[in-house]
Amino acid sequence: MAYTFKDRLRKAFNGKDASEQDFNVSVHAEHSGTNTYDIEVTGVAGNDLTTSSDAFKLTSATGLTASTMVAIVGPIIAVRVNITSYSSGSVILHVRQTGKGSDPATGKS
Repeated sequence: MAYTFKDRLRKAFNGKDASEQDFNVSVHAEHSGTNTYDIEVTGVAGNDLTTSSDAFKLTSATGLTASTMVAIVGPIIAVRVNITSYSSGSVILHVRQTGKGSDPATGKS
């Protein structure tokens, strides 16, 4: 059975929808040089994001070629930058979480 990203988030956060979470993540990607990148997230606990099977591209943050800032209001476990084309420079990812978030293993805040 294939699970959607929403299904995985509900499982990771004790069956609650994103709208039921007091959660917000601000992601700022600081770009320099000549490269293209995507910002991707996962809702799977324990995933190190080295494989793309559990990583989902943010639709508003794909094919980027400049610095950007994104707000994520649904719960996620991890975020990454995926460089899709590189000639020079770098992308530095800054992440800030606010709200209550919870430990997916225990369900405790």
